[in-house]
Amino acid sequence: MKKSRCIRGMAAVVLILVLLAVPVMAENRSTDSVEARLTQEGSAMTFVSPDRTTGTGAAPVGRGGSCSPDTQSPLLPGAVSFREYDTIFIHGMNAVPDAPDPDIDTIDLYGEGLDLILVGKNSSLYPDAVIYCPLPSYEKKTGGMQPMARYIAVQYASGLDASFSPEVYKVEVFNGCSPVKTLSTTFSNDGSCSVQILDLGGWYAFHRGMNIAISLRNVVPSTEGFFITGYGARFEW
Repeated sequence: MKKSRCIRGMAAVVLILVLLAVPVMAENRSTDSVEARLTQEGSAMTFVSPDRTTGTGAAPVGRGGSCSPDTQSPLLPGAVSFREYDTIFIHGMNAVPDAPDPDIDTIDLYGEGLDLILVGKNSSLYPDAVIYCPLPSYEKKTGGMQPMARYIAVQYASGLDASFSPEVYKVEVFNGCSPVKTLSTTFSNDGSCSVQILDLGGWYAFHRGMNIAISLRNVVPSTEGFFITGYGARFEW
């Protein structure tokens, strides 16, 4: 009888220990699962991150703060051909480089904008890249008016030390999935922020969203960056 009671007592103790261990095991499994999931998600985020391209380390530094104070002068001057108009400007951080690209050394992000740094020219070919600049536009205004755009602008700075490179050599403008205008134009500056105004040559409707595609190239042997700090358009109706 005593032996039977002893066995029952030991069984009860074992049962209590098992019951106490189950929550701890469940918590450990939950913690392991969360850690594994976070690790996987972290790896995925690192893998797909679009905001930086690994460079050679040769890119110039200290670009941040290179913009001088804005004088608040009109960014899109020119004759206004309609009674009403809205001028819209988007910060350069919204620009999207077409990356990865072997001609891109590094993509640096600053409070002032995005600096796309191209490798140096070492052959007859120019290292080049494309930056996409999406811009909201109008389907219709109240009363059914359709705003039209003719003037667009880019605020930017070319490479450091007055290299005047990279330079823009082509600008394409899209309305949603439809190409609207291609401008074969060349411009660059001495590394100080300035605004380049572009005339599309006529008024176009952008009722599916505007995208400005800027093609640029490095024309010097040194690694140089194109610093885009803003872009905009004037819609008239």
